[in-house]
Amino acid sequence: MAATHSNGSELTIQDLALVETVLKEAMFGPVSWEQLGLALGIYITTLNVIEKEKGDSTDYLRKTLQQWLNKVDKVKDTRWPTLIKAVRSTGDNAAADRMPNAIKKHSNV
Repeated sequence: MAATHSNGSELTIQDLALVETVLKEAMFGPVSWEQLGLALGIYITTLNVIEKEKGDSTDYLRKTLQQWLNKVDKVKDTRWPTLIKAVRSTGDNAAADRMPNAIKKHSNV
């Protein structure tokens, strides 16, 4: 079951909805999608392709998370602590601080 991931297990593409829910509940702003992607190990060329597609920052964030969960480019780790660290690197420390509670909330489903 997707919602049972702990900090130690890898997230996969099947966890996309969960990851989006956690970020939303942590109030991470999708406008920082590009910074987040770079911090997660996604190449700027991949992010540029995402940006050329029609959509808004929420769409771009979703596509960036898909790339991360599929381990494209130099992505090596798809665990929660990696995502929290990447969110913090965008400067959104408040969202990063809220993420553990959101993760915990959904890990007990």
